[in-house]
Amino acid sequence: MLTWSAKQNYMRLLILVGLLVLLIGCAQGRKLPNTYTRSKEPVKFQSIDLNDLFGAKNLGGQILIYDESSNQYTSSDFGVAKDEFSPASTFKIPNTIIGLETGTITEDFIFKYDGTPRRLESWNKDLDLRDAFQRSCVPCYQELARKIGLTQMKSYMDSLAYPGMDIGKDNLDEFWLTGESKISPLQQVDFLRRLITKQFNLKESTRESMKNIMARDTTSYGIRYAKTGWGYVDGKDMGWFVGYIQKPKNRIYFATLIIREEGFPEALFSDERIRLTDEVLRILKFW
Repeated sequence: MLTWSAKQNYMRLLILVGLLVLLIGCAQGRKLPNTYTRSKEPVKFQSIDLNDLFGAKNLGGQILIYDESSNQYTSSDFGVAKDEFSPASTFKIPNTIIGLETGTITEDFIFKYDGTPRRLESWNKDLDLRDAFQRSCVPCYQELARKIGLTQMKSYMDSLAYPGMDIGKDNLDEFWLTGESKISPLQQVDFLRRLITKQFNLKESTRESMKNIMARDTTSYGIRYAKTGWGYVDGKDMGWFVGYIQKPKNRIYFATLIIREEGFPEALFSDERIRLTDEVLRILKFW
């Protein structure tokens, strides 16, 4: 017969084993955040003077470029590159990934137009997934977020290691547009690098669909995959253009963020984030 002391030790052992089994089961039953495997080569940083393209035009912001082959970041302002801003419609990238991964949508999904007038005429019709992404249809992606649901959205923010999102039941269909959700240009590039170098456990069909959806234009230098975004910071227009260029033997990532200061024409602002990115990429002989 066991002594009282021996019984206590035996019970402690059973409890410890039970806790270990529970912890192992929990780890296997959920997606754990991914960690990014960085190059063993030392990362390099290069500043570029773009005052003629920013300050002289009454634009704030910066452009950040990462050259995968040389492991080098280039920016016109690394201070701004570390600052955080609303992701605006650049969040359509992870939103689409989550929709595809959960089976909420497929690449041939059609967002049905319900007849309610929308802010842009190009949104006032049925749109397939690629069109909704490229035309940045806000109501379409609000519908998608609601279909995904709060639990899955928050879970995938963890598994995709997408930072800075303030998500709750009251803002599920607008947290990337308003409120406290923030992301920096450096974080935008880091997320894209993780995505393209397969640091996330995504279905291959999701990866292929994302390429088809994000493909924007092609030159002799390669294919560009990208997304725009438009929001506000301190009452001023703010524009994103983020993505990457797939070259035959290299990839170039970029995150442009511009802020419209007084004196820059509002009518030109939407195109400027893309035009400015193109000009800098050409200067650096990447595009």
